[in-house]
Amino acid sequence: MSHRFAAGRAVRYDARMNAGTWTRLMAVCLAGSWPGACAPRAPRGLDSPLPQQRMEAAVRAAEHQDASAVPGIVPLLESDDPAVRMVAIRSLERITGQTLGYDHSADEPERRAAAERWERWVSERYAPSALDDVTGGVSGDVSGVSP
Repeated sequence: MSHRFAAGRAVRYDARMNAGTWTRLMAVCLAGSWPGACAPRAPRGLDSPLPQQRMEAAVRAAEHQDASAVPGIVPLLESDDPAVRMVAIRSLERITGQTLGYDHSADEPERRAAAERWERWVSERYAPSALDDVTGGVSGDVSGVSP
């Protein structure tokens, strides 16, 4: 068990936390980004320019165990916003069961090294040839296919 910071408050994090606790933790984190909610509407999802939208998309992906979202969540590990980084790694952990040593509150060089491990992990599992193996070389929407 360790202490992490979310929305400016220390929060105890236990890797075995249940879904309700995890959802409440993410709600606290998202509430800390509320001012962004008043901005003009932008594309929703992991590629949104608004941090709150990206965090909400990562939380939704984790809640639905959406492995196809993993390649879109990994870039969030390099966000300037520690709340975005925390949501990203907790979402990845919830979907994949691992952190690859990433700590959202670590110094930038340590975060970068761990983010590179995630990038390699994704490239090994989500490479076009791996998707061809799953889909039989059929092109099209494979968003529902888990590697």
